[in-house]
Amino acid sequence: MGNSVPQVSVIIATWNRRKFLQRALESLEQQTCPQDCFEVIVVDNASTDDTADFLADYILRKSLPLRVFREERLGISFARNAGVKQARGNLLLFLDDDARADPNWIVQYLRFFAERPADIAGGKILPDWEVPPPDWMNIPAVASLLSLLDYGSQARKLTNEYVFGANFAVRKRVFEQLGAFREDLGRKGADFGGGEETELQDLVRRKGGQVWYCPEARVYHWTPQSRLQLDFLIRRSYGVGRTARYIGSPKFTFLQSIRLYRKAILRYFRYRLACAQGDRKRALKYLLELAYKWGELGRPETYLLRLLRYFPANPNSPCLR
Repeated sequence: MGNSVPQVSVIIATWNRRKFLQRALESLEQQTCPQDCFEVIVVDNASTDDTADFLADYILRKSLPLRVFREERLGISFARNAGVKQARGNLLLFLDDDARADPNWIVQYLRFFAERPADIAGGKILPDWEVPPPDWMNIPAVASLLSLLDYGSQARKLTNEYVFGANFAVRKRVFEQLGAFREDLGRKGADFGGGEETELQDLVRRKGGQVWYCPEARVYHWTPQSRLQLDFLIRRSYGVGRTARYIGSPKFTFLQSIRLYRKAILRYFRYRLACAQGDRKRALKYLLELAYKWGELGRPETYLLRLLRYFPANPNSPCLR
């Protein structure tokens, strides 16, 4: 790597995903912008597989401007914050270790931030399916739980919507002015945590900043068949609801709790009705909404998994097995 300061720092936090990490790095090798305009920072988040050996070998064999750091505290927020501290670019791009960037990914973000007053931006996150899902799973809630995002073909400022951390761009000054990702939020190992980038977007908006959608900056997110299992989707939706409560209002008033219980009960009966009618798409929609509300309420998730016995059978789909 030369001594010039790059415009962009690409930050990848990784935990025991050596195979997928290689695909992510190879996609960065194929970027259309000159390699002296960006650097790649990989933070090995206490991996116990051969990630460290792979990265050491990769640096020797490849010309990618790559720097590697290790963060022993397990958690994506710890790892991302470690990457931010080491970043030299004024624009920070976050890429998941199981995502592949489009060849024009960096160029598109550079152009976008040069033309718009965005503090944060995110682009399309398109699926890289191991096995395509059945039609009845094609609902917005499932796409969101799988960290897929497509708000259309037009760039726009977002006021009530969010971009996702698998494809996430932030001006470095945001961290300098507002601080790091909250380290009590975010995924830790194989758990279902999250919310660190959502909380940052809320903070930026409260401070008068802007969050934008950049459709031309695309990544392709590996989506294994295991994430199409209903128990995974239920646990993920439950975790999102639990995190939303933690970020927003950890303690509800009595009236707030009553309203949430009413909403949860309504979704339960809608779910049972859809099951009785054999409507898998509607049943899935209401089951995931119920899981979210159950997470907000902080109730045990084991109850939700017992509800799967009512779900309409689909012998041609592996997703229920």
